[in-house]
Amino acid sequence: MQAVCPLNVIGVGNRASQKLNRAYRNTDKPASVLTFPPDNKPAEIYLNMHHAQKTAREEGISVTERVIFLYLHALLHLLGHKHGPRMESLEDEYATTYMYEAKEGKRRCRRPQ
Repeated sequence: MQAVCPLNVIGVGNRASQKLNRAYRNTDKPASVLTFPPDNKPAEIYLNMHHAQKTAREEGISVTERVIFLYLHALLHLLGHKHGPRMESLEDEYATTYMYEAKEGKRRCRRPQ
């Protein structure tokens, strides 16, 4: 099954991410990525660019790699996947295909929190 819908991808900082997270998830801290499914409007993905820069530095990868991983993570949520082994397997598959070579079965990027 393929989903087709308009999609907005918005880069935000910690303050905007925290405000959205508080309003929609009742969690008072910044999120790495937030995804909102379409509801008579385009779907939306909010990528926390501050978080992406910080974690990329910590993981020794490029910011581009981290942003791509967050984007893949968000797309899987839009397709209805929940956190768990199946979603992790898909993240690994897509990340390996589109982003980097997996080394010894270990991922280079940590999952969004």
